[in-house]
Amino acid sequence: QSILKQGVDIEAFCSRDEAFWGEPTHPSTFFPCEGNNCVGGVQFACDERHTGRMCQSCASGYYSIGEERCTKCPGSHADQVMVQFGAVVFVLVFWYLVVYLICTDFAQVDVFFTYLQVAALVQAFDIRWPTTVAYRATHVIFGVFNLDVDFVQPQCLVQWGYVSTFYLQMAFPAGVLTLCALLNLGAQCARDAHMNNSRSALSKLTRALLPVVTDDGLRELADVVMQRFFAYCLVTYGVTAVTCFEPFMCTRAASGTYFLNAGPDVTCWDGDVFTWHSGLLATGAAGIALYVLGIPLMFAGVLAYGRQYNFLAHPRFLKVFGFLYTKFDVEYFWWELTFLARRFFLVMLVVFFEGTPSSQIAIAMLLFVLNIAAHSYARPFRKPDMDVADAVALISVSFYLVGAMLFNCFREMQPHQYTAVEVLTMVLVWGTTAALLVIGWNDVRKVRAGHLAEALMQVRLLAALEGVGLAYRKMGDDPEKVFREADTNKSGELDTEEFRAKLKDIDPTMDDALINRAFQLVDEDGSGTVSYQEFRKHMWRRFQPAMDGSELGLWEMAKTWVRKLCGIKHRQDDLDEVQSVFQAAIKLKMSRTLKAHNVELVGELVNTFQPQALHDFAKRERLDVNIAKFHQVDAWMSPIVADDSHVSAWSLSAEAVFFRNLVRGSPFLIDWLLTSCKEDKEVFRKLVTS
Repeated sequence: QSILKQGVDIEAFCSRDEAFWGEPTHPSTFFPCEGNNCVGGVQFACDERHTGRMCQSCASGYYSIGEERCTKCPGSHADQVMVQFGAVVFVLVFWYLVVYLICTDFAQVDVFFTYLQVAALVQAFDIRWPTTVAYRATHVIFGVFNLDVDFVQPQCLVQWGYVSTFYLQMAFPAGVLTLCALLNLGAQCARDAHMNNSRSALSKLTRALLPVVTDDGLRELADVVMQRFFAYCLVTYGVTAVTCFEPFMCTRAASGTYFLNAGPDVTCWDGDVFTWHSGLLATGAAGIALYVLGIPLMFAGVLAYGRQYNFLAHPRFLKVFGFLYTKFDVEYFWWELTFLARRFFLVMLVVFFEGTPSSQIAIAMLLFVLNIAAHSYARPFRKPDMDVADAVALISVSFYLVGAMLFNCFREMQPHQYTAVEVLTMVLVWGTTAALLVIGWNDVRKVRAGHLAEALMQVRLLAALEGVGLAYRKMGDDPEKVFREADTNKSGELDTEEFRAKLKDIDPTMDDALINRAFQLVDEDGSGTVSYQEFRKHMWRRFQPAMDGSELGLWEMAKTWVRKLCGIKHRQDDLDEVQSVFQAAIKLKMSRTLKAHNVELVGELVNTFQPQALHDFAKRERLDVNIAKFHQVDAWMSPIVADDSHVSAWSLSAEAVFFRNLVRGSPFLIDWLLTSCKEDKEVFRKLVTS
């Protein structure tokens, strides 16, 4: 009889229908095959797809993708190149999209990806996970979000194994940093080539291939490049940390040799100095210092430095590192480090407690109980929805660990009980994923509503400033002055040529036929000239925003559609049609004027209000004066409420600290001041300045 070791007893070995692997020359120690890759038998054979020790390597003609470890290569070499290259490009593009989304204003993205990566690390525990297609597909999908470079391995094209995967994973951060440096260097070369205007062949080629880059553009590119690199370090921390520790985890075979757990074909501690394993050990040790310990210390140092020297509100600091702290409340600006801590401790459980699933589950459950307690106490996010999302993720992973504990006790369960646990955990995992997606979509809708509100406020503000009179009034003129300027012969009325010159001043591209038609419509009495009263009535009329059908009476709506269908034209219809052309031209002129005067229509105040409420206000408000007032308040408040303001939530200036303490001590004081009378405000001012 065989002596079964590694925690596998005879009852389990005989009762399970899965195969085990062992050394034919020393059939005394057996190892359960991953994914049932072994056929078994006296020679411990692998199935046709796998080969090597523990049957963990793909046989010739097969390649690895995700947890479905070995898939048959396509027939022709061209198909192999297309499939493998396409899969690699897809994964790289997906990874860049993940990094890009982490850098956006969507706080839900960080919560969502943290949940998926934590779940992927839990799936790396030594649990007897179900081998059904649904469960393996779940592992594959979650593995994509873990950003593991061995998700797609190009065995169809080149010889590939664990050593290649390890060095690629370890070199990837350095490769990303090198790519970022090359992008920045290329931008500097483009700037220098265009500024120096050298006639050398290299400078001419650089100017032909690369666009003009200014100093501001170069700084912007450098900020974006650094932001992407630090975001990449954040999202790949878990899988990189696991990879760093893998060379130190070996198992002793019955023959007395040791092999690497993560890559069984690699022999450990064989006594030679220059071996594959010695190289892996040296690289892993360097990775522990640079990645496992270096990344958390780097982010902690960056946040501490920014807080101590009041850089959290600095525009460039916000641009590069804002994704680390802007999603949290001010007092919990460091909370992103707790997300890193979750990954770190799970990595420790995966690596140092391998082979002891009970310990992995028990310690992980304790870790998440502490996380739930800390989250419930702090509620660190600025948006309540994000607090809910993170709480859902933490509770879901805790129950997932309960399912893992039940899977680990499979010998005590009946088949129907095992199936029930499998179904419940699948429902839990995908239900939580769906819930987080719904919360994230709600966050996206709010951000989109803010953008729509911003665009609508711009349109409404232009509408409020539209009309020749209001446009010129914005430039400091009045209707009578405009009329006098147009009346060049000082007759008190505008003839055809004077009228034409004024409209050409508004829009030089306006055709003569439209101008003649407009003159006939404005000249109500048919005198051949336009009086001041006619000019003011028709050309100075304030633009009224178009109303949709829900805001028109049914009878007026019906008459409008009948006239359109029958082609019936009324004088008012003609006047409105001509005036709409004028208004479009004036809107363009007004936009250019505001841009020339550096007048921002909408600023940071849009992000302060509830987006949907602001959108409803912009859509339903009929008084243009209120729209203009919003613009005035926006121009006044935007520099104050911006994240890089001297009194922003991230600033440590004396003024910012004063107002922060004032609002914390008297939460409704600002609301009272906004609605108080002039006398009360004067008394308050004297009180504060006394």
